[in-house]
Amino acid sequence: MKGLIKFFIQYPTLVNLFLFLLVGIGIMQLSRTRSTSFPSQKVRYIDVTVAYPGASPSEVEDGITIKIEDNLEGVAGIDRVTSASRENLAIINVELEEYADPNKLLVEVKNAVDKINDFPSGVEPPSIEKREPQDMTVSFGLVGDFPLQVMKDYAEEIRDDLMNMPGISRVYVAGVPDEEIEVRIRENDLRAHNLSIQQVMLAIRNTNLETFGGSIETGEANITIKADSKGYYAKDLQNIVVRADPDGNVVYLQEVATVADQFKDNADARYFENQRMVVVNVYTLASEDIIRNAELTNEYLTDFNDSHEGIHLQTLEDGTVNLRNRLKTMVNNGVVGIILVLIVLSLFLDRYLATWVALKIPVAIIGMFVVADFGGMTINVVSLFGFILVLGILVDDGVVIGENIYRHAKELGKKPVKAALDGTLEMVTPVIVSLTTTAVAFSLFLFLPTQAGDFFGEMAFVVIAVLVVALLESFFVLPAHLAHSKGLKSDTQLTKLERLFAQLVDFQKNKIFMPLFRTFVDGKRVGRWIAASFFVAMLIGTVALLPTGVVNFTFFPTLDDDAIFIELELPPGTPVEVTKAKLSDIEEAAWLVNKGYEGTRKDGKQVVRFVEQITGPLDNQGKVKVTFLDGEVRGISSFQLANEIRAAGKPIPEATRLIYGIGATSAVFGMPISIAMIGKDVEELRRAKNEVKAQMRLRTDVKDVSDTDMSGAAELKVTLKPKADLLGFNLSGVMAQIRAGFFGAQAQSLQRGDNEVEI
Repeated sequence: MKGLIKFFIQYPTLVNLFLFLLVGIGIMQLSRTRSTSFPSQKVRYIDVTVAYPGASPSEVEDGITIKIEDNLEGVAGIDRVTSASRENLAIINVELEEYADPNKLLVEVKNAVDKINDFPSGVEPPSIEKREPQDMTVSFGLVGDFPLQVMKDYAEEIRDDLMNMPGISRVYVAGVPDEEIEVRIRENDLRAHNLSIQQVMLAIRNTNLETFGGSIETGEANITIKADSKGYYAKDLQNIVVRADPDGNVVYLQEVATVADQFKDNADARYFENQRMVVVNVYTLASEDIIRNAELTNEYLTDFNDSHEGIHLQTLEDGTVNLRNRLKTMVNNGVVGIILVLIVLSLFLDRYLATWVALKIPVAIIGMFVVADFGGMTINVVSLFGFILVLGILVDDGVVIGENIYRHAKELGKKPVKAALDGTLEMVTPVIVSLTTTAVAFSLFLFLPTQAGDFFGEMAFVVIAVLVVALLESFFVLPAHLAHSKGLKSDTQLTKLERLFAQLVDFQKNKIFMPLFRTFVDGKRVGRWIAASFFVAMLIGTVALLPTGVVNFTFFPTLDDDAIFIELELPPGTPVEVTKAKLSDIEEAAWLVNKGYEGTRKDGKQVVRFVEQITGPLDNQGKVKVTFLDGEVRGISSFQLANEIRAAGKPIPEATRLIYGIGATSAVFGMPISIAMIGKDVEELRRAKNEVKAQMRLRTDVKDVSDTDMSGAAELKVTLKPKADLLGFNLSGVMAQIRAGFFGAQAQSLQRGDNEVEI
């Protein structure tokens, strides 16, 4: 170590070359480093989704969910399987073990599901896919007084435009149902022509088609034989022949049914200021740059709004706001840190020493990016937090080494080169021990499993990498610069201000610190016992605060957010119109709270920026998203506003689920308290659930209690009469006719542009 430090001190040009190389490579790597909202995460889930139109939750569970769960048992690499059986839909979430290969496991899960060959009739093909981590970039809504079809066409055109931009690969349209062609059969006309729904369906399937019949070889060319009578819109299906009798009587589709292009009956809808809205969500994958994608999207929104009238793109969420704020904080802290180091060290030591020590901050941070690729690091809110955290540690070892070099030169009278070498060597051991203990403490985060390891591991990597670069700079670059600076020369004159602060330091050291040191550290045994007892008492007192509740414990701090979700679920069977009315009551409460703050704010700004209503996925479910003024300007926590909205809202006693204030913390780490109950007796589970909920509601520190137990909707049970068999009826045929009449039946599926349209 001595020879290496001496070598760098003797060849300052080589040091400067090394410094420029480090900074140059760091800047180049920094320009290539991607930005994301959160650290890159592993694929931890595989989702299996199976649609069973018209089925009840119990039918979905018995016919689909249990069979898939049974087939997944014993598949290596699966940690846990959870499922939800809903009306028309089965959702199975496969959680992977920590070190499982998601690509290999995806194939094994597909194979396990494909082995099931006894799904009920009417079940659609399973959808099996990895849950790829992706960050919300920008969410915006199309607001305008246009028909829903026009809004959807606009949204799909915008989606295609954004997808064509380099770096954007995930854009989804939400808040609008899929299109379909409805054949609404008139019962009287059906009876008059002695037809059945199944006959009408068969006529559509056999007529509305495009098929090939081979080819004719003429010797000079091959001619393809093709039948093409396929229609893609309702008007193309009107004249399909349903039946042709030998007497020449022809029954067309339009004679027994009304055919129309329309949207599916779907509860999913978005409303902005009580006006129907179509939402476009832009996401960023881990391999893409979220800030760049957000800039491209926001530029597109500005250009669109400037060039269109009557329709407006309203930004609902910008996922880069927190990232930009954190980046701004880091830059501001870095600048302030450099200025403070320059001022303090200039006043108490030397202005030249202050300059070279302050240089450590940008050099260490930029130099860290040289090794950023090795840790798979991105610029995100967690890694930026690591930078902010390490800024205060950066200058410590530089100050210690620089001050010791300064002491060797000024107080011991050594020549600059000798002072730089001796002063650095004297501090090698304490500095290495100091930074090593810090690095070891943070290195524990690198070995945390699950999502916590992905988050805090990147913060630890940043802190350790910056400390290593700072250590190298302190041992090899700083001494070389100080050895050849004017600050260590004997003829350097201090200014009057510097002499004044030098006298103050001497006074503090000789008149205050040293007497206390001699008394409580280097003095008699009584003094040392007093000092030790004082710090032991502080330690005991600190630990004692934990059980008293004065200092609370939480795994992750509760994050204030600029938006909250209010979730509502009403009893099954509730029409979507009733759900929408209840959501409007909650929205009204939000605006009442906003009105209460109007006269109290000096800046005159609205606390609530806008409110978005979301209905679905079922008719009895919905959400209200309340977006507030930016937290730095608002001055009121989102938790307080959520409580005020809860108090201002009308009571909804019939709600089976009503939660106020789901925000950032629950989105990342889940609900504050979550209890899973497992058992085979459903009624016993429900009794236990009700008992736990009742006890929870008695607590004053619990505001909302909900569960995932979905009650079934009201049912009409069909049983055949004894004479049905004699008349040639069976339960399967009767239920097929009832299902077609009340639920509908799919005759065909067409590919119309980018959309799959069902008849």
